Amino acid sequence: MGDWLFLRKSWAAADGAYILFLTGFVMLFLWPQFLTDVGFQLSFAATLGIMVIPSLFKRWENALSGDFLTTFSAQATTLPILLGSFGTYSLWSVLVNLLVLWTVPVLMILGGFAAMVSFVFAPLSKLLLYLCLPFLVYFQFITGFLPILKARLFCKIFPGS
Repeated sequence: MGDWLFLRKSWAAADGAYILFLTGFVMLFLWPQFLTDVGFQLSFAATLGIMVIPSLFKRWENALSGDFLTTFSAQATTLPILLGSFGTYSLWSVLVNLLVLWTVPVLMILGGFAAMVSFVFAPLSKLLLYLCLPFLVYFQFITGFLPILKARLFCKIFPGS
């Protein structure tokens, strides 16, 4: 019993970065090709950034800065990978992420709840998924509209480009 309490207490106190690195190690041990996979690199770097960078700014954090810190953290830690792999970076991505980030928890909760309900009563889960629709339409509008706006502004500022 004492061993179980010790394990439980030490697991609860475990550092998130330790768990992230352990998970990354196991994934790379099982699938070494992930080391050169840009998707793995971006996910790992973004998660690490979201875990580490906001803690540096706890003193200045408020309700509005939380989303900005999350966006900035992910963008800052993935920037070298994006530039090295694709050779480009969009400054609009920070604005787009700020505008849509608040919808992600709502969609995850509604979608997860609908998935659980689908095992009991499928028609009710479909109704719950319809509640996700306005958030998805907003998400798609923002992620689709701003690149078009950027292209039009760029063409007016730099004609002939």
